[in-house]
Amino acid sequence: MVYLDANVFVFATLATDKLGDASRHILANLRKMDAKTCCLTIDELAWAILKRADVSTAAEACRAVLMLKDLDIVSVEYGDMWEMAREMETWGLKPRDGLHLAIMKRLGEKSIVTEDAHFDKVGVKRIQINVFARSI
Repeated sequence: MVYLDANVFVFATLATDKLGDASRHILANLRKMDAKTCCLTIDELAWAILKRADVSTAAEACRAVLMLKDLDIVSVEYGDMWEMAREMETWGLKPRDGLHLAIMKRLGEKSIVTEDAHFDKVGVKRIQINVFARSI
């Protein structure tokens, strides 16, 4: 299993460089992995798109992610919020990153695909998008 951070989806949608290509490669090959993400990843994607495009474009991108049949989109549980607060204090994380980490811990996941270097210091294995894409 691998946890996909929101930036995989943002780059897949918005980036036209190698990082965008690598992100799209990951999403095109979900059947080869047990990939999970949090439902709030969809919210993060929508906000990132709204900074550059209109509401219809953001909604379309959200629907596209929701239709990925080989992606397990995990709900947030009440206990995750308590763990998020602990992770924020322990590691100095922003709320959403603390929540991603809390959900990963609940799922027993030790690896996250992300470009966010602050995950290097929190006791999980960060795999950069380009590196992970090459491994598929």
